[in-house]
Order: sequence, then C-alpha cells, then structure tokens
Amino acid sequence: MEMVDDLALWLLLGLGLAALIMTLLPPMAMAAWGSGLLAMLMMVLIGIPMYICATASTPVAAALLFAGVSPGTVLVFLLAGPATNIATIGVLHKEMGRAVMLSYLFGISASSIALGLLTDWLISSQGWDIQAQMGNASEWMPEWLAIGSGVILLLALVNSLFGQLRRRFAQLAVSTS
Repeated sequence: MEMVDDLALWLLLGLGLAALIMTLLPPMAMAAWGSGLLAMLMMVLIGIPMYICATASTPVAAALLFAGVSPGTVLVFLLAGPATNIATIGVLHKEMGRAVMLSYLFGISASSIALGLLTDWLISSQGWDIQAQMGNASEWMPEWLAIGSGVILLLALVNSLFGQLRRRFAQLAVSTS
C-alpha cells in the first residue's frame, strides 16, 4: 500500500488529464500536426515546464496516441515531461548557474527529440501501423481480467486517498489541541 500511497494522486491526475484530452479532442484530431520535428519541439515546450511525473504522464501519452500523435512525438513528451519542471530549472539556475541549466535543458531536449525521430523512423521503416495495433490491444486480455484489475486498482486508490485524508485530519486535530 505504500507504493499506492505514493502514486495515487499522480495516477488520478494523469487519468484525469487523459480523460480530458480524449473528451475534448476527437480521435485522430491531432494526427495532422502530431508528428515531425515541429510537433516534437512543441512537446518539449509543453513537457519541460510541466510538473508531471512518469506515472501521471503515461495515461496522458496513451491519450495522445489515441488522438493521432505519432509514437515518437509521444516519446518526446514522456522523456521531457518527467525529466524536468520549473522547480528543477529554478534550482539548477540558482545552484549551478545559467550555463549548467541551459546545458541540462539542451541535453534533455536534444536527446528526447533524437529518440523521438528515431522511434518514428523505425516505425515507418518497418511499416508498423500503431493505430491498428492499439485497436487490437484489448484482444490479448480477457474482459473480466481487465475490469477486475481496474476495480482492484480503483479500490486501492480510493482506500489510499481516504487513508491520507484521515492521517492529515488526525495531524490537524493533534496540532490544534
């Protein structure tokens, strides 16, 4: 339960963002601009300042894939987002100076984009159809197992969040008395 306690809030945040993306963007809406260098640069600009952990970014990445963004562009978001945020940038700038901070940002950006371009190239050179693969993803797991796993995860998350709230209220009660 300790791991669930650590991940619960971030996982719910990521699922909420993914649901928002899936609701607001029709399937394949982002396919027109969802690949290539420009799209990857946009993902770097979105991902770097965002405070999102790997757990929360995974459902968002899945929603981007379903919306038609290329796997390489999604990889850029998955690498750049959790690797840094505004707080990290501020600490680097304050403690190590502007040059180190800019080198860090350049390294994260350049390596993310290079790996994104490589991913898209590999997928296109092999002739893989990612959208078709995602359409068949539900066929490898029985529906009862998928639903059961989802229910167990939901119960664990709710239990974790209520436990955290109970502990916070207990701490408040002790500190005010």
